[in-house]
Amino acid sequence: MNKTILVKAYFSEINSTPRQSMLKSDPWGNPNAPTNEPKNADSEVKANKCIVDSERLQRDLDLAIALLNESGYEVQSVVPIISGAYNYQYQDQEISSYARPFTKTEAISDGVSYGYGYGYSYTDSLIVIARKQS
Repeated sequence: MNKTILVKAYFSEINSTPRQSMLKSDPWGNPNAPTNEPKNADSEVKANKCIVDSERLQRDLDLAIALLNESGYEVQSVVPIISGAYNYQYQDQEISSYARPFTKTEAISDGVSYGYGYGYSYTDSLIVIARKQS
């Protein structure tokens, strides 16, 4: 008898610089003056959109395998589920100019276009496949 478990991967968090106070403690701009910000100010936490928290994924996988082993299952394989994201931009424009009588140039009319695109993939989750030991 087989059993599967889905182990979800999560994106890592980015800790940015501490939040800045809108109030200045020294109106003359002394850089050595104490700030009005409390010393234990939380830093802003932003979610990353492309880097998986591999340490958390490893801990979650260890936990899933331990639970399966305690239940009498032997892990047969671990399969990654890959997701991806992409973006692109394309623009097509017409350009034109008029004849200039003093420089003896011709009127032109033509088109110009450009485009770019990118994509990346990441591990969305893991599927653990286990078999009941007899």
